Amino acid sequence: MRTAAKASVTAVATLIALTIGACGDSSPDDASQATDTPAASTETQRESPTTLTGQDMCAVLTDDDLAPLRDGAVTNAPEPTDDRGLPGCEWPLSDGYGELKVEVFQPVDATVILENAVLSEYPIAGGTVYQQTEDGQSSCRALVKTADTPDGFLLRVLVDGDADDGSVCRSAIPQTEKVLQALGW
Repeated sequence: MRTAAKASVTAVATLIALTIGACGDSSPDDASQATDTPAASTETQRESPTTLTGQDMCAVLTDDDLAPLRDGAVTNAPEPTDDRGLPGCEWPLSDGYGELKVEVFQPVDATVILENAVLSEYPIAGGTVYQQTEDGQSSCRALVKTADTPDGFLLRVLVDGDADDGSVCRSAIPQTEKVLQALGW
C-alpha cells in the first residue's frame, strides 16, 4: 500500500513538474518574440521631421525667455528629451515644482486627436494651439499645428506652473512661438 501511495505521489509530482516546465518552455515563436524586443523598440523610433536635436531645442530658450514663467531663480538646467527619436526639451520653471516641456510629437492620427481631445483653440504665430486641459489649473497640455508643421506631426506643449490669470497654456505662447520659429514651423 505504501508503495502505491508513493508511486501516486511521484506521478502527481512528475505531472506538476511537467506542467510547470511546459509553461516556462518557449516555442520557436516565443523565442523570436523575446529576441525581437530590441527590434520592436527600434521600430517605434520615428524619423524626425527636423534636424534639431533635444539639445538644440534646449538652447532655443534663454533664461530671459523663461523669466515670465518663472517664480524666482532656477539653478537646474534644461534637459533634452527624446521620445522615440523625436526631439524635445524640458525647462525647469523652479527648483521645486514647475516645468515647460516642448517636444515634437507624432500621434497615430493627428486629425482624430485635434477633433476629439481639445477643450479650446486659439491662434499662435501662423497656426493654432489646441488646448487639452481647462483653464484655471496649475498644469496645461496643448498641441500646436501651423501651416508649416510637417504632415502627421504636432508640437506638444506641457506646462506645470502658475499663471496670474489662470491660463497656464496662454502664458507659454511666446516661448512656444520661439520654438516653432527654430523648428521652421
